[in-house]
Amino acid sequence: MNAFRLRHLGLSLWPFAFLTIGEFLGAMLIMRGAPDVPRPREVLAYSFLAALAGFVVAAVLLWAARRLISSSRSAWWRSVPAAVLVYWCVAVASGLLMAIVAMVLRGSQYPLSLIVLWTVTRPVNVLVLALIVQLIRDGQRASRDVDVILQERLSLARSTNATLEAAESSLRAESRRLLSEEVAAPLGDIVETGANLDDAELANELDDFIGERLRPMAHVLHPVSVRLGLIPALRSLDPLCLISASPTVERMDSDGVLLDDDVRLQVYRWMRENLPESGGSSTALVIRGRDLEVSVHPSKDRELDAVQLVAGLRRVREGVIAAPLRGQITEWVDIEADPFADAPPRRERYRLRDLLTVRLPRRLLLVFLLTLGSAPLQFVVYQWAVTPATLVASACLALAPLVATYALDRLPAPSRTLAGAWRVVGEWCLIALAAVLGVAVPATIFGLFPEGAAEWILMAFRMSYRYLLPGLAVVASYGLVVVAQRRLEQANTALARERQRREEILAESQRLDRDVAEALHRTVQGRLAAAVVMLRIGERQDAWKQIVDMATVEVPELLSRLGERASTTALVIDPPIGLSVVQVSDATLGPDVLEDARSVLGEVAVNARRHGRATVLVIRVDRTTDGWRLACEDNGLGLTNDAAPGLGSRLLDETVARYRGSWSIEPMDQGCRVTIDLPVTNADLASSVA
Repeated sequence: MNAFRLRHLGLSLWPFAFLTIGEFLGAMLIMRGAPDVPRPREVLAYSFLAALAGFVVAAVLLWAARRLISSSRSAWWRSVPAAVLVYWCVAVASGLLMAIVAMVLRGSQYPLSLIVLWTVTRPVNVLVLALIVQLIRDGQRASRDVDVILQERLSLARSTNATLEAAESSLRAESRRLLSEEVAAPLGDIVETGANLDDAELANELDDFIGERLRPMAHVLHPVSVRLGLIPALRSLDPLCLISASPTVERMDSDGVLLDDDVRLQVYRWMRENLPESGGSSTALVIRGRDLEVSVHPSKDRELDAVQLVAGLRRVREGVIAAPLRGQITEWVDIEADPFADAPPRRERYRLRDLLTVRLPRRLLLVFLLTLGSAPLQFVVYQWAVTPATLVASACLALAPLVATYALDRLPAPSRTLAGAWRVVGEWCLIALAAVLGVAVPATIFGLFPEGAAEWILMAFRMSYRYLLPGLAVVASYGLVVVAQRRLEQANTALARERQRREEILAESQRLDRDVAEALHRTVQGRLAAAVVMLRIGERQDAWKQIVDMATVEVPELLSRLGERASTTALVIDPPIGLSVVQVSDATLGPDVLEDARSVLGEVAVNARRHGRATVLVIRVDRTTDGWRLACEDNGLGLTNDAAPGLGSRLLDETVARYRGSWSIEPMDQGCRVTIDLPVTNADLASSVA
């Protein structure tokens, strides 16, 4: 995977610090082979001094290398090959010094060939540890970036919710006010006084009401002239308004390339709200950079509402706004002050089992590198001469962990559970055990080992330090990078979904205006016009019933509908045609869980209608001890024998896997039942309940 490609290798002292512990133990073993073996306390002291000398020299050389690289202008010295070269040179120099110190303290000669072997193979161990350190750093950096993006996503979700509520309340309140003042009240007055009017007078009253109230209001709520351009709509709204615009602006406006449709409508709404009621104002349209600057004088200077802010409008000064030109991408604007905006990003917890169960793509290569530094080291520690017996023992040490790794890589990938994590730990224990048996068995057979079980125990500890700890560290660091990248992709997807919801806000605002205008035009205006005709031909009784019905039933029902809040907890937003969805629970899911629940339940609804021919789907949401349970029952044909997993099953599998939950499907007497369990954290439960 891309996460395992080394794009950067920093110079760090941590590889030498980790290696110093093993070299301290190795120095003790070398001291043990001296002709006059020092006392145990002296062995500890000499080994500590040798390891400390190598570590100090490595620290000084790395410090000097960093200073030289920082002052260099060459980009090559900041590349991975340059870091490998520096590590190699520092490892050789510090290792050579350790060997010299060990020989001086030991007070005896040491084979030159073993010293050369030690200094040549030591950099391999350093580079492997440097790779581990770099992977851990990359994982931590990626996790920090993900935390920041997730914080932005949460803030964006809160802003989106505030935007939805503010936009909905603003538009509904405005439409309700207009209907109440311009339709309901005047129509009520006509009903009150209509009994005292004759047919002609009542018909004239209705004609005046339709011409002066209904038609202008329908145009105000959803003006058709806005489609022709902003300037024609403004002239239709206020014929006395003095409009100042360059020929270029007028041509772009008439061609429909000045503003996007949704932006043009919101600019029109702002102008309509700010024009003085007496008329005779002046308006200027000027292009400045990537914005259209619109000014109205005199102006009521009303604040931009939620929908106008989402459309990209911003206030410049009193009576002046700026709107993005056609095709410009508008940035997100917070509608309300976010109390959590200044809070530090909440660090997400990475569970160790999630990190360890990410399969390492090149484990055989890692084991080969660890073996490359381990096999020659046995000659140094035990001072073996090059004989057939020592070569066989060294070859067995090199081959045994590689064979074990190759066999383990043939197994299926571990599951993302605690058992899968323990399996990974067990596999690395087996690799370390294979290395122990690979060297200890032939060494014991050929008499290369000291007598007693203590050497076997010491070898098991050394191989565990050599294979188990570095292997698990690499797997965990690589898993940290991969898991962080997965969460980063999910965060980016959520951000894209929130931006899509912004477009839906604009579409919803236009739809609301259009629906109200059509209701007024087709229902109220059409039936009142029919009442006028009936009055003119002498059918007062039917006409009066029509008028009273409009005033007491239709218009109040329209006002009532505008007073309702849009459902923000519906789990199936767009059910298939022919399927009625009944949601029988009032439980409120959190924003993150709600999106995933809508996704899977939408797929369940589609499958219930498409495959089960169901007409009713009942959804129940229950809170469990560790999360949520979604139960869906339909009245369809039930499960069929030839049913095969498809996209819906894969979507359910992927969703419940993210929550580490489960889902099941079972037949009923009529239809089938789908149960989805989504465990969530306590924080998510608290936010959902709140």
